[in-house]
Amino acid sequence: MADALKKDEILGLASVLASLDYYQVLKVDRKAVLNDVKKAFFRESQVLHPDKFFASSDVELKGAVMTIYKRIAEAYAVLRDPEMRAKYDAQIAAGADASKRLEKREAPTGGNVPAADPKAKNSQAQKYLQLGLMALRKGDFSGAEMNLQFALKFEPGNDGIAKKLAEAKEKAKAKGDTKDPYKI
Repeated sequence: MADALKKDEILGLASVLASLDYYQVLKVDRKAVLNDVKKAFFRESQVLHPDKFFASSDVELKGAVMTIYKRIAEAYAVLRDPEMRAKYDAQIAAGADASKRLEKREAPTGGNVPAADPKAKNSQAQKYLQLGLMALRKGDFSGAEMNLQFALKFEPGNDGIAKKLAEAKEKAKAKGDTKDPYKI
């Protein structure tokens, strides 16, 4: 009986999910502070994490749980980021559909479309490439430089990695970050 009730509750939530805004998804007030948003995310995650339903043979239930969890994670990603949250709140205040997704990146204007991240065929090169790209995005240019150099060691002929390495070096120089990336 309890399982059937839980299933009905989950399927009902999945059916109205599209009409809920991020605050309603996490069950927090619009004025909730970051700590409250974080607690709400973890609370909802504990109840509706897809791993809890992994063994279920009910495909409909598993699909609903996955949909709900994606929306919970999306809500948390927006509401924990002050800039994204401000954009989302402005979107709501402007009368836009509050349940509509807020895109993390706005569409580029003009013909200045950013190039896709490079890929590596070697698994070790790909690992260091990803670490380098993450460091680059975070503004850790010396860390990016170090990881991209490692990636190039595993895949020496990769022009994409070489370009990202040059970009990291250029940004480190512009920032005045002249420390040796290999020294602690």
